[in-house]
Amino acid sequence: MGESTNETNKIIETGYDLLQSGRKDKTGMHKRWVILGVFFCVLNLGLIVAMCLKHTVRVEEEAVVLVQGAENTEEDLDSVLAEDGGKGTQDSDNVASGKDGADESVQVANGKGNQSKRVYLTFDDGPSTNTEKILDILEEYDTKATFFVVGQEDEFSKKMYQRIVEEGHTLAMHSYSHNYSQIYKSKKAFFKDMQKIENLLYKTTGIKSIYYRFPGGTSNKVSKVSMRALADAITDEGYVYFDWNAMSGDASGKNLTKKQLITNVLEDVEIHNTSVVLMHDAADKKKTVEMLPVLLKKLKKMNVKILPIDKDTPLIQHVKAKG
Repeated sequence: MGESTNETNKIIETGYDLLQSGRKDKTGMHKRWVILGVFFCVLNLGLIVAMCLKHTVRVEEEAVVLVQGAENTEEDLDSVLAEDGGKGTQDSDNVASGKDGADESVQVANGKGNQSKRVYLTFDDGPSTNTEKILDILEEYDTKATFFVVGQEDEFSKKMYQRIVEEGHTLAMHSYSHNYSQIYKSKKAFFKDMQKIENLLYKTTGIKSIYYRFPGGTSNKVSKVSMRALADAITDEGYVYFDWNAMSGDASGKNLTKKQLITNVLEDVEIHNTSVVLMHDAADKKKTVEMLPVLLKKLKKMNVKILPIDKDTPLIQHVKAKG
């Protein structure tokens, strides 16, 4: 009986030991599976994070490509100006080397979309010797523009009026005297001045100009006459007036470089489907002449339509005339 009891106790102890051992084995196995599961979770999470980061970088790179042209326009103008440097058209602070790489970015990013963009280059305050140079450049680049001229009765100026018409540009009026205090003294004084420039152009070219730009624009603050009243009056008489929504800044009074003048125009053109660009061809606007070839190259690479003002040009007016 005693021996039987001992044997029984051994069996129980042995079974208990085996049970404990089995439990330890199961616990160890569970731990291993848990560790392995955590490992794979961490690994998968790492892969997901890596893929997300890669996608983010790719998107950022694509965004850079899309805006590269606009961001780099000013920097890359140096190289284009350098290409024209042999013609004496380079600023001393615009020395650069290499090709104009940003232009291709502008064309790729905007390319076909810019075919709907219309750009009207306009020149105020001529004619002068710079008008002749600008006409030569426009002819070289097969481009038409609009000249808002003032009254000059010398033979050279008359020749410029005629050449503007003969070469397919739009001859428009910018007052005879360009004297603000005289023109805007009264409604009668305004129309007297306007009639004088109209008669001069008709007598010289045989063209009756109907396009007008108010000196200082309709938004000027010096007129003693209501600009809306003047705008209504010339509209009633069958004339069409234009202000601008893009400008080079060549009459800002600041000593802007050619690069800055070009950048000003391009930035404005980027945001408008129709851009009427204000520039000047007076005798002191040398930089406007020098930057014009580069500006034309830029605009042509952007694939915009460069046109002279005509009856189909959308009205760009700071102060609207009555309907």
